[in-house]
Amino acid sequence: MALNLSELTQQKKKPSRWVLNRTVASPLGEFPLELSKDGKDPSPPDEEMLKRGAELVRYVEMHGEYLVDIVFGHYLFACELGWMESKSVPVGLTREAIASQLREDRSLSVNRDLDLELDDLPPYESFIYVVPLWDEEHGLSMLFQDGKVVRVNECLFALEDGVLRYLDEEEEEEEED
Repeated sequence: MALNLSELTQQKKKPSRWVLNRTVASPLGEFPLELSKDGKDPSPPDEEMLKRGAELVRYVEMHGEYLVDIVFGHYLFACELGWMESKSVPVGLTREAIASQLREDRSLSVNRDLDLELDDLPPYESFIYVVPLWDEEHGLSMLFQDGKVVRVNECLFALEDGVLRYLDEEEEEEEED
């Protein structure tokens, strides 16, 4: 089921952006949902955007624990790399404490860029975005497609013993087979 346009508010400063009138609860905190269109197109979101927005909201509400696994897996990966030595984030956090180490500027977004169709790319993309305090420069951008998170920071990934691992191109090809 798609979102209803009455559940969204058009942004005055950026009329091509529409925001859900409520936040979406998850174990990582509250997420706003934003639907954005290319350019300055002030028309309401199309049916596909509304459908994708509803799917993203439903996923976060139902699979929030998996999102915690991804974020905690990234934390464990960062600890392995020694990133915490230069950060104010403690080493040895538990999975339950990981949400306390995220900035408040998390978001859910559905983007439509019809120009991408010209390059044979899909014109719609859906993302879950969080900013961990141990990686504020990059954040964690999770691409949501076909009912699941398929990429983290533009890479295929796996959780191995709880640790987030980015897959190299060989592993990506094996995943597709």
